[in-house]
Amino acid sequence: MQLAFFLSPSVKVGEEPLDGVPSDPVRYTTSMLPADHPETRRRFQAELDLVSIVVAQTMRLFGRFVEVDDLQSFGHEGLLQAARTYDPSREVPFRRWANVRVRGAVYDGVRRSGRLPRRLYLRVQALASAALVTEAADEQQSGDAAPRTALEADEAVRDRLGASATAMAAAILAARSIDDETLHVPDTRANPEETAALKQLAGHLRAAVDGRDDPEKTLLLRMYWQGESLEEAGAAVGLSRSWACRIHARAIGSIGKQLRSLVE
Repeated sequence: MQLAFFLSPSVKVGEEPLDGVPSDPVRYTTSMLPADHPETRRRFQAELDLVSIVVAQTMRLFGRFVEVDDLQSFGHEGLLQAARTYDPSREVPFRRWANVRVRGAVYDGVRRSGRLPRRLYLRVQALASAALVTEAADEQQSGDAAPRTALEADEAVRDRLGASATAMAAAILAARSIDDETLHVPDTRANPEETAALKQLAGHLRAAVDGRDDPEKTLLLRMYWQGESLEEAGAAVGLSRSWACRIHARAIGSIGKQLRSLVE
């Protein structure tokens, strides 16, 4: 088995939703406050269809294990937070800014629901982790110098996709390693070579995380091995959500490059 497959920057995560998904009006509740700026309300109302799109796509992924009303609630809260935190000076279109945050809020809500079988839990954990990388890219866009050449632009995209792939792999590998340590039950359906390869890669991943300095090390350990959310792990090391998101993406991107150098 090729270990590099799990770290390959070949799948885009958190891009614009697919067209053609029904966006029927839905019931929703939010924590909209009287103090919310009229522009916040306008942005929220203008992009409500994003929630319907993400909910429809999530239902296709997780089916009978999730409730539509719950997904809509998660999505609307994510959209509201996106409307509140949006800064036009970042030069990121609001729909793009909102898309990844709606998607992340839905994934995180599904993850916390406790209703998923283990296989689907790992999937949503991986998707949520990758969405954080895209979120961090949006957070940093206004502060970073634009790539000067097409080659630099391609490299920036490759770095982001590589970090997303590493985040997904880390979520799955960390959870599997915890299962191996606590359950002590071999998976009789697994290919022995694949199991050995995954165990080896999980070991490389944990060693790479242990080799990071704080706050990166503690943030990653709490998120991937202790099951905490970004907000919870960030608070534990004194970081705001925004800074925790950036540090997570930076650390995961660096670890991905380190691991790819071992397995390629």
